[in-house]
Amino acid sequence: MHVNNEIGSIQPIEKVAKLLANFPKVTFHTDHVQGFGKIPLPYDLKGLDLVTISGHKIHGLKGTGCLIKKKHVQLKPLFHGGAQESGIRPGTENVAGNVSLAKAMRLALEKQDQYKSLESVKHNLFEQLSSVDGVTINSPQDGAAHIFNFSVSGFKPEVIIHALGEKDIYVSTKSACSSKQDEPSHVLVACGKELEAGAAIRVSLTIDQNEQELDVFIEEIKRVIEQYKSIMG
Repeated sequence: MHVNNEIGSIQPIEKVAKLLANFPKVTFHTDHVQGFGKIPLPYDLKGLDLVTISGHKIHGLKGTGCLIKKKHVQLKPLFHGGAQESGIRPGTENVAGNVSLAKAMRLALEKQDQYKSLESVKHNLFEQLSSVDGVTINSPQDGAAHIFNFSVSGFKPEVIIHALGEKDIYVSTKSACSSKQDEPSHVLVACGKELEAGAAIRVSLTIDQNEQELDVFIEEIKRVIEQYKSIMG
């Protein structure tokens, strides 16, 4: 995984690929879903064999995505039937989905330079929330700017999520693929943050975010924490 989808940590894919280039029997696949259009990754790297991209993370249609495959990699079909798609996958192409993905990818790459503006937004968020009593920042400072993860000790994340939702501010607990599981975030547990894992809140940012929206978010977070602290005595 190039960019972790819960805390935004960035893995050194280029260094890994350079190392694995010395081991031709190893096939290296990278999940670039959270990185595409934000954190550049040269696909022509020797040692990098497969790269996955998804449309829904770049404002494309859900259910669309692509797999970049180097010529030397041989794939076996997961489904069997017709010989469409060079025998790799049967079934009729989703032409509309393909076109929408191509458009979303083009727009994401055109706007990639604007992504740097998010770094100051995240830095401000980092500083402001770090000073709030009971808040622990789970995301690394040098992580991806569009993912911010924090925990509030003594609070169930659902309480804060619902309270913010009433103000039209929408955040989440974990990744969507894990949202229906009651267990604490396995990512934070693996990072040695067992106490924070059960109270984690994930904030996703876009290049359209501005400082004014950030100020509102921080004020509402503080208000919710103070409100429920007074209720709990």
